[in-house]
Amino acid sequence: MKTAIYAKIVEEVEDVNANKRYSHVTEIFVHLIETDSPLYVGSNVSSGGRKLIASAKGCEGSGGEKIWKLGYSTVLDAIEHVVNIHIKGSIGREVVCPGCLLKNNPNRATVWNSDDVNYSDESIMCPSSGGRKLIASAKGCEGSGGEKIWKLGYSTVLDAIEHVVNIHIKGSIGREVVCPGCLLKNNPNRATVWNSDDVNYSDECIMCPSGHEASPHLLLGPYEDVDDNMSVATGVNSVYSAYSAMSGYSGYSTYTNASKADALLPGVVIVALWDRANNRVVRIGSGFIADNRRGLIVTASHTLFNLDSDPNHGSIDEEFFGLPNATAIIGVNPRGSDSAVFTYCADIVASDVLNVDGCILQIKTKFERPVELDRNHLTERSEFPISSQIKNERLKRLRMTTEFQREQEVRVIGFRQTGEGILVGGGHINRIACVNNGFVCKPLDSSTSHQAGNKFVPRSEIVVACSTGGSNSGGPFVNEVGEVIGILSRADPIETQRCYLTPASEIKILLKKARKDCEDIFYNSYSAMEHF
Repeated sequence: MKTAIYAKIVEEVEDVNANKRYSHVTEIFVHLIETDSPLYVGSNVSSGGRKLIASAKGCEGSGGEKIWKLGYSTVLDAIEHVVNIHIKGSIGREVVCPGCLLKNNPNRATVWNSDDVNYSDESIMCPSSGGRKLIASAKGCEGSGGEKIWKLGYSTVLDAIEHVVNIHIKGSIGREVVCPGCLLKNNPNRATVWNSDDVNYSDECIMCPSGHEASPHLLLGPYEDVDDNMSVATGVNSVYSAYSAMSGYSGYSTYTNASKADALLPGVVIVALWDRANNRVVRIGSGFIADNRRGLIVTASHTLFNLDSDPNHGSIDEEFFGLPNATAIIGVNPRGSDSAVFTYCADIVASDVLNVDGCILQIKTKFERPVELDRNHLTERSEFPISSQIKNERLKRLRMTTEFQREQEVRVIGFRQTGEGILVGGGHINRIACVNNGFVCKPLDSSTSHQAGNKFVPRSEIVVACSTGGSNSGGPFVNEVGEVIGILSRADPIETQRCYLTPASEIKILLKKARKDCEDIFYNSYSAMEHF
């Protein structure tokens, strides 16, 4: 470990009434850590990579306001700017436990993903201060991405553990993926830990700082069987055909419950159909982020397709109602804000308009300046490509589950456009999300229904008793632990308190197709570059 930067900032303050002078001193340290250092906790540094740890020492009053204002924030931004220029690949920020930095070696400090830290939390307790962790592992045949291990009970055990833990432990429960080589050879609490979002199926392998290799297919399980919310680690002993898998579940009693709507809000988006030619927003719906590594968003198809087969708005399979120069724009909630701002443009990458009222969008470009759009008039503005760097946007994804039962309590989170207070529906774009409570009535299978020509007939739905409103369509219905069971498709025309969801099982089929297409595009582009 080397000290790359050291700075000392002194602010002198004069108290006229007491006739005294005070000094606020902030010291800033930036350490450079090479991969031969034993990064045991929270490391996702690949072989040959580096990690910078920036820390500051000073007055911690008012949330460390003096530290941040006396140069620390500027130093962090400068570091990120320089690193992004000179280092190829994805660069991300993590947050480190200050208590660990004071008492332990910096390369053994507890690290959190910044997405898991919320301003609404009173405090966060690191594992070194009394947190708990469950480690699940399996050993067996590693062939075919450990398919036998997963199908012969390992996946079921992990799901059962998560279910029980969520019931009996208050606070936020999360899964981590851990180096299996470290588990075989080291103390488990010193094993290298990765954030599951940093593990991609497209990677050939991942190497931990101790030199152990792990295949993403072993880490996440066979691709075709992986649930969207599954992030468990599996691995292999390179000498013996052994299989060592791990999943870390951390529960901290001081966390605010991560299933509350405010904690889920960064993963919910407002989706609008933008007619560029006429400078106007035509339709508005809701949606959620399903894959933050690829920028994939789920919304209702009828927001972007003519599912009602209106002859004046193009055929049912024409994107964006047949408008020749249109796109979807995505509004997200900046952290700490209650109001969404339109930040991205997205394309439709997967749909099944005859059977599923749901489609997958992929973020392609980003506005140079986010748009606080309150009316439906939107003129052309500057954008830049963002697809290859979407991981750096630190978007929050929502997990999905195909499990639900009758009478189960659920909530829909979306951006109603029916008017509120003195505001009239249709005259104002509401960018503040609303939550409505309800419960599951029953599943509805329409797969045996007769397909009436080129018209939309839902293959399966979930019936829910819940009051909804216009433009909540595509909004996620989440269960008591914050998992998405489906998205709002439509309300009953007679029983207005009854609505129908596109289930997560249908969404996952589309999501799998979208991910495959994204990978195909990546590999085709890479192949073209090789032969350029």
